[in-house]
Amino acid sequence: MRAGVPSCPNAKNQMLNFKPSGQVKKELGEHTLFGRVNVYTLQSLPEHIDLEYVIETVEERVPSIFFHDIDSIFIGYFKEFEERDVNAFYSDAALFITNDQTTDEDLLDDIVHETAHAVERMFPEYIYDHDLELEFVGKRKRLFQRLKSDHWDVDLDDFVQVGYSKDFDNLLYAEIGYPVLSAHTVDLFNSPYGATSIQEYWANGFEGFFLKSPNRIRGISPQIYNKITTLINKYK
Repeated sequence: MRAGVPSCPNAKNQMLNFKPSGQVKKELGEHTLFGRVNVYTLQSLPEHIDLEYVIETVEERVPSIFFHDIDSIFIGYFKEFEERDVNAFYSDAALFITNDQTTDEDLLDDIVHETAHAVERMFPEYIYDHDLELEFVGKRKRLFQRLKSDHWDVDLDDFVQVGYSKDFDNLLYAEIGYPVLSAHTVDLFNSPYGATSIQEYWANGFEGFFLKSPNRIRGISPQIYNKITTLINKYK
């Protein structure tokens, strides 16, 4: 999955005047999440994708508090996908998710992952504190050592930067590649994508907590586990 968080005003502006009538809503197959987050299918999903199942699964697994700052989910094609090489993003209280989905689980992953980026906007100082940064950088350093031992030409300076870098992204996924990263990160990150930046580390761990195993996240990313469980207990 390639996902993104930075605001994309073009996509949001595209939807500003989107106020569908009852008939249009029916044609779009509108659903709601938690009875208040409107889900619009702007371009059709593949016939084998069960959107109702995906929505029900999200409602069963993810507490509604984490959707507090989300008012809409738009499923379709947006030019930002190609411009930024992503298939989903969060912007201005809305999730934008590609309709090009292979399985129900892929759509579920995209929605929960981008919800994590909405949550980081709700609690930025709490989530991105010194403890999370130390945990993330420590994992990056271990990844660096493993790649170095595997004879990859890598620079430690690249691995201690916590923000997103296009060059570092290319190094991980274009040069080194997922198969190698998977072998070296299985005990460090929920998936190799979590190594991309501290923001993706959070979102990838959030996704793993709710869609895979909270206990696994507690083992490999205790800071993420602690932050999620604290928020759940505080707002339940």
